[in-house]
Amino acid sequence: LMNFPTGLVGVAVGTASVPVLSRMASEGKTQDFRNTLSSSINLVFLMTLPSACGLIILGEPIIRLLYSHGGAFRESDVPMTAWALSGYAIGLTGYAAIKVLSPAFYALDDAKTPMIIALVSILVNVVASYFLMNLLSRVGVSPTAPSGIGHVGVALATSIVALVNFFALALIMRKRIGRLNGRDIFLSFSKIAVSSVGLSAACYASYHFLFGRFGAGTFSIRLAEAFVPIALGGIAFIIIAKLLRITELEQAFGMMRRKLAR
Repeated sequence: LMNFPTGLVGVAVGTASVPVLSRMASEGKTQDFRNTLSSSINLVFLMTLPSACGLIILGEPIIRLLYSHGGAFRESDVPMTAWALSGYAIGLTGYAAIKVLSPAFYALDDAKTPMIIALVSILVNVVASYFLMNLLSRVGVSPTAPSGIGHVGVALATSIVALVNFFALALIMRKRIGRLNGRDIFLSFSKIAVSSVGLSAACYASYHFLFGRFGAGTFSIRLAEAFVPIALGGIAFIIIAKLLRITELEQAFGMMRRKLAR
């Protein structure tokens, strides 16, 4: 669930941008390289930040829909799995943005920097996993969960590694090309974050209304409790994004129209 938006967006944008960035780097067009890279990062933020919020808010209905059938997956397993999904989702945006930043280094004929950052990230992962797993093992302890939510610590460690990796690559890239249009990236990220808050509110309100009225219920009810909030959240996000004039939204729609036209 966490890797789906990463593969759909991060890998796709990163793969599409490599030849363009490589050509610009070889021609010495630093400004064009910078603009293309920052635009690609903003596009990844647009697609993954609302996805991360949706996975955090709607983790339980999505998990319940996919796994709560046949009797092997208990209802008590739903929130535990949803907590782990939330832990992974926190780092979703950073993980997807790495898929754009790493190829940008390859375009500059630098494969060593991403490799070194990845190796350092392994050490960060080990330390963070050990610390967070032990810390959260004392939280939520019950007869059905004797280790508390320690498993969430491992998921959070993965997210921390992704975010550390992203910021390290961004800082090094900024030094390599002079600057990274940081002000534009921050402004775009802020607008996307505000739109994602609206999405989260719509998802939360609609899911809890449906769950309070119908409970876990049948498969049809579980289907509605997952997809109705997703649809309403998506509508809320698009409306707010248009009001805030997020340029990457039109860019994303343009890409979808070209895909459908083929």
